[in-house]
Amino acid sequence: MSADLLHEADANQARASDPNASAWVSANAGTGKTEVLVKRSLRLLLDGARPESILCLTYTKTAAAEMQNRLLKDLAAWATMPDAKLHEALTKLMGRPPADKDLREARRLFARALEARGGLKIHTIHGFCERLLQRFPLESAVTPHFTVLDDQGAALLKRRASDAVIARAAEDRDGMLGQALDTIVTVAGEEWFRQVVDTVLAKRSELGRMVAHHGGLGAWAVAEGEALKRLFGVAGKSEADLIDAQAGALSNEEIDAALAAFASIGSTAKTDINAAAALQSARRAQGESRAAALRALLLTQKGTPSATVCTKAVKDGAPDIAARLDEVKVPFAALEQDLAHLRAAEASSAVLLLADAFRTVTRATSWRRRRSTMTTSSQARHLLSRAGAAAWVLYKIDGGVDHILVDEAQDTNPEQWAIIEALAEEFFAAAGARETLRTLFAVGDEKQSIYSFQGANPARFGTVGRAFKKRAQAAGIEWHEVPLNLSFRSTVPVLDAVDHVFARPVAAQGMTFIESAIIKHHANRQGEAGLVELWEVQTETKPAPAPAFEPWNEGASGARAVDALCRRIAATIKGWRNSGEMLPSAGRPIKAGDILILVRRREPFTAPMIRALKREGIAVAGADRMRLMDQLAVQDLVALADVLLLPDDDLALAVVLKSPLFGLDDDALFDLAYDRKGSLWSALKDKAHEPRFSGAAGRLKDWLSQADTMPPYEFFAALLGADGQEMRKRMLTRLGPEAAEAIDEFLDAALAYDREAVPSLQGFVNQLRAGDIEIKRDMEQDRDEVRIMTVHGAKGLQAPIVFLPDTCMLPRPQGPQLYPVERQSAPPDEVTHLVWSPGRSDLQAIAAAKEALKRADRDEYHRLLYVAMTRARDRLYVCGWQGQKDPEQDCWFHLVRDGLDGYLNPVEGPDGVRRMASAQEKDVPPTETEAETGETPPLPDWALTQAPPERVRTRLAPSRLALSAEPGQTEETEQPPLGPRALADTKRFARGRLVHALLQHLPEVAADDQERAARAFVAARGTELSDALKAEIVTETLAIVRDDAFAPLFQPGSLAEVPVVARIGEGAAGFDIGGQIDRLVIRENDLLILDYKTNRPPPATEDAVADAYINQLAEYRLALAQLFPGREIKAALLWTDGPHLMEISSTSLDRAERDMLNRRAALTP
Repeated sequence: MSADLLHEADANQARASDPNASAWVSANAGTGKTEVLVKRSLRLLLDGARPESILCLTYTKTAAAEMQNRLLKDLAAWATMPDAKLHEALTKLMGRPPADKDLREARRLFARALEARGGLKIHTIHGFCERLLQRFPLESAVTPHFTVLDDQGAALLKRRASDAVIARAAEDRDGMLGQALDTIVTVAGEEWFRQVVDTVLAKRSELGRMVAHHGGLGAWAVAEGEALKRLFGVAGKSEADLIDAQAGALSNEEIDAALAAFASIGSTAKTDINAAAALQSARRAQGESRAAALRALLLTQKGTPSATVCTKAVKDGAPDIAARLDEVKVPFAALEQDLAHLRAAEASSAVLLLADAFRTVTRATSWRRRRSTMTTSSQARHLLSRAGAAAWVLYKIDGGVDHILVDEAQDTNPEQWAIIEALAEEFFAAAGARETLRTLFAVGDEKQSIYSFQGANPARFGTVGRAFKKRAQAAGIEWHEVPLNLSFRSTVPVLDAVDHVFARPVAAQGMTFIESAIIKHHANRQGEAGLVELWEVQTETKPAPAPAFEPWNEGASGARAVDALCRRIAATIKGWRNSGEMLPSAGRPIKAGDILILVRRREPFTAPMIRALKREGIAVAGADRMRLMDQLAVQDLVALADVLLLPDDDLALAVVLKSPLFGLDDDALFDLAYDRKGSLWSALKDKAHEPRFSGAAGRLKDWLSQADTMPPYEFFAALLGADGQEMRKRMLTRLGPEAAEAIDEFLDAALAYDREAVPSLQGFVNQLRAGDIEIKRDMEQDRDEVRIMTVHGAKGLQAPIVFLPDTCMLPRPQGPQLYPVERQSAPPDEVTHLVWSPGRSDLQAIAAAKEALKRADRDEYHRLLYVAMTRARDRLYVCGWQGQKDPEQDCWFHLVRDGLDGYLNPVEGPDGVRRMASAQEKDVPPTETEAETGETPPLPDWALTQAPPERVRTRLAPSRLALSAEPGQTEETEQPPLGPRALADTKRFARGRLVHALLQHLPEVAADDQERAARAFVAARGTELSDALKAEIVTETLAIVRDDAFAPLFQPGSLAEVPVVARIGEGAAGFDIGGQIDRLVIRENDLLILDYKTNRPPPATEDAVADAYINQLAEYRLALAQLFPGREIKAALLWTDGPHLMEISSTSLDRAERDMLNRRAALTP
C-alpha cells in the first residue's frame, strides 16, 4: 500500500472526528469504525464538551462496553502519561501541536468522565429508550420502576395473551373476534396461528400507522378488510355466492351430455378418464363439493385454466362438448381468483383483528402493567413525538445532550431513526441556536445491513443522511461526508476476493444504493501472508436400495454430504494442529481459537460439525445459541421432576433410571420392569433390598419427601451439590463437560422462576416446556476453542481463519409471509396494506409485493455473504455440500466461484482445491510464542482436593452475646434503664434514641445555637412524648455537652456512632462480633470507649453495674484490639442522669472477656 492511501485514511478519520462539524461516515468492513467513534469522543471532550452532553448509541451491548472501555483506557493513560508522550498523543489526535491548556485539560478528563452525572452516555438504542422511560414513566404511559422483559418473559407473556384472546373468541363465536378466529383456524393450526400473530405484531410501527389511517376506530381491522376487498375488486361479494357461481358453471344437462360423450368415445387416455371421473363427482354433488370437482376438471393445481381438459379424441368425437369445457374454464378461473382474493382479504382482516386484541390484552395484563414492558422503542418514540418533548427530555437528562453519535447506523430501523431525528430536531433549527455547538455523527455501511427482520432498511441510511445534510446546510452548519475504505483487518487476498466477487452485477445487487458505485477495498496489511481457498462442493450419492425386510441396511451404502464436509473440515484443523501449521502474520502456530465457522442456518450443519471436532479432540465452543429443553442434561432433570410429581409415570421413571443420575443398564431395567404387578415405582420399592436398586430407591424416596416443600432452585441446587456434587459429576462424566453450561442455565431458570412466581415444581416444569428458552451464548470470550456461529451472530467479530460451509442454498421464506400492498389512490408515504394469503401466494394483486420481498431477500443474501467474507483476517475457506440435487443457481458458492474465476490457482492433490495467496514479506515482531504454546503446568494437589464445607458463622452483637451462653445458663440481666413504672411505658425507647442522637449531633452545632437546635430536633422527632419529657431530654443532654468536665469526650478526633466488626479467634473456634460504639475518643496514647446509658437512677459504684453492660464494653475492647494493636484501650459508661462518667476498671473488663471466651469455647464442637 502506498503512503498516499494511509495519508488519505488518516485525513478521512480526522475529518470524521472533527468536533466542530457534523459528519456522516460510510465505512467498509474493518476500516476502524470504533476507532473513529473513540477519536471523535476524545476530541469533543478536549474541545470542552461535558462528558454527560455526549450521547453515543451503539447496536449491541458488547459494542457499547468496548467503546466505553477504550475511551476510559485512553483517558486514564492521559492522566498519568509523561508530558512528552502526552504531547505526541494529542498531536496525533488533534492534527496540531496541543497548547498548554490542552495538556492540562487532557489530564483532567478521566476524573470528569468518572464523575459525570449518570456516567458516560454510551448505550444501545434499546438501553437508551429504557432509560428514557425510566426517567419519564408517566409521560410515557408506563408504570414507574418497570423492568424490561427478557426473551423468556416476553415469550411467556405472549403465550398467556394468546391463550386469553383465543378463550375470549371461543366464548363469543358470533362476535367479531369469534368469527375472526373461525376464519383463521380453517387455514392455520395453533402454532401457525401464533406465528402469524407474532409476525403481525413485529410490525408495530405499521400497525400504529394503520390504526391512525382509520381514525383510531375500534373496528379498524374490519375497515382494513373492506378496503382490501375494494382494492381486490371483490367488494360486495361473498364466499358462498362465488362458490355457488362455480358450482353452476356447468348445468346438470351439460354434465350429462359430457358424460355421455366421454362414454361413447371410450377413450382410455388418463386425461379423459380423470375428466369423466370429475364430471361424475360434480353430477352427484352440490355446493362446495360440486365446485371442488369442477375445479379439479377445469383448473391446474395453481388455479390457472387447464391447458387440456380432454384429449384430441374427445375434441374430434364431441367438438361441442370440448368447446363448452374450454369456454367455461376461463370464467371459472376468474371466479377462483376472486375467491382467493376474498379469502385473503378476510384472512388479513381476521389476523389484524386478533393481533389488535392481543395487543390490548398484553397491555391490560396486570403482571405486565405492574412490572414490565416489551416495546421500549415505540414508547420512547411516542414520548419524543409530543410537541416540544424532545428538547425538554434532553434538558432533563443530566443537563442536556449536545452531541449524538450513532454506530452501525445501517441497522437502525425506522422507529429508531424517528427517535434519533426527534433528539436532533433542535440541532439544526433556529430554536437550537446557542453558544454551544451541537453536532450529529453517524457511521455505517449499507453493505453490512443484514437485520431486515428487525426492520432495518439499508437504503434508509443514505436517505436520512441526505435529509440531515440538507438541514445542516440550511442552518449554516458544517457537514462532512466521509468514506472509509482502508481496511486494517484483512489481508490482501481476502479483500481482493471480496472485490472480485462483488464486482459482478449479479452479486452487487442490493449492496449499494448509489448509481454506478464500485465496491473497492484497500488493505493496510500489505506484505502479510493471506489465503483464500475454494473447495469443491461435497456431493451426496444416492444410497443403494435395501431389501424390503432388511431395514438395518438402509443407507449403508450412502453417506450424508454434510457429515462428509464436517469430517473434512475437522481433519483439516487436526492436521494443522498436529503439524504445527504456522499463522505467518502472527509468527505462531495456529490455535483452535483462531478458527471461526460461519453458517446461514444452524441446522443441519452445526450439530454434526461439533461432533466431528470432538471426535478429533479439537476444543469447540459449541453453537452460539442453545435451546435449553434440547439439552440432554436438562431433559434428564425435567424427567426427574416428572417422576417426583407423578411417581407412577413409568416412562419418565425409566428415563431417569437410565440417565446419568442412576445409570442402570438395559438388563437391570428389564429385570425391574418385566412381569411387574404394578407401576415401575412400586417394583423399584419392592426390590430396594437389592444392591443395584437400593441407591436409586433410597434417593428417589428422599427426593420425593423434599420436592413438595422446597422451591425448585433450592431443591435442584441441593440435589446436584450434595455429597461433593456427586450428581453433577455423574452427569458431566457421561454427557461431557459441555453439559455444565446447560445445568447452570437450568439452575438460573429455576432461580428466576422462584423470584417471579409462587415456587412450585409443577409450575416450573410447565414454564420450562412452554417458554422454549433459548440461551444466547457469549462467543466473544477469549477461549482457545473453535467457534461455530451464524453470520448474524458474528456481526462485529473477526477471526484469523474463517470457514464458509453453508453456501449452496438460496434463502427461503421462514414462517408466515405478510405482503405490503400499496393503497388505492394513496400518496407514496401512506401506510401500506398488510396482506396474509394462506395457501395461495400467486394472487395477481400481491404479485408485485411478492416479487419485491423476494428481491429484498436476495439482496440481503448478498449482503450476508459480504459480512461473512469480511470476518476473515488472514484466511478464508469457501466450501459447501449438496444433496442429490445440484447447488442452486446464484447461491453463495456460485457467486464466489464465478467471481474468482481466473484468479484462483489449482492446488496439487485429489481434493479439487483452488487457491489465491500472498506470502509473508513483513518482519513479524517477536511474540511470547513459548509461553503460548508451552505445556500447561499440572495443577497443585490442593486444587484437586475436595474443599471442606464452610462453617456458617454467626455475627453476634455485643449487647446480645448473652444469648450464646451454655444451655441451661441464665441470661445476663440488664440493669433497668428506668423504674418499674417507667418500664411499663412504651415510650421509654424513644427517650434513649433521642438522647443518643442529640449527643451525636449537638457537639457539631455552635454553642449559642445548641439549645434552639435541640428543642427543634426533639419537637420534630418526639411527637409522641409529653412536653415535660421533651424539656427533660433537652436539659439532660445540654448539661452533658456544656459541662467542661466532658469537653475532651467531644473534641476533634472523637467519633460518634462508630460501627465496628471484628473476627475473634481462628478456625472452628473463631466467631464474628459487630456493634456500634456510641462514642470513640482517640487520644495520643490510648482510646476511650464511651457508652451512653439512660438508667434512672444510675448505679453509684462499679459493682452495681449490670454484667451485660460490662460484657458489652469488654467485647468492644476486644474488637478494637484487633484494629489498634499495642494501644491501651479504656472503657467508660456515661450516665445521662446526673450526668456522671464512670470508667470501668481493666480488672472487670478482663474478667468479662475471659468468661465470654470460655463460653464460646464450650459451645465449639
